Amino acid sequence: MQPWSIRMKEHQWMDRFKVPLQAEITWKLDAGDYTWYLLEVEEIEYNKAEVY
Repeated sequence: MQPWSIRMKEHQWMDRFKVPLQAEITWKLDAGDYTWYLLEVEEIEYNKAEVY
């Protein structure tokens, strides 16, 4: 097991919620940091009254 971190950035208010629009997930390895996943929220829906 290796330590890892998530860096959230580019926050924006959507209705009553402050939502992070971007994230980086990084392993903290002995050889140095390795960012293995980049996330970007382009659209969001919540409390939708249908099965998805």
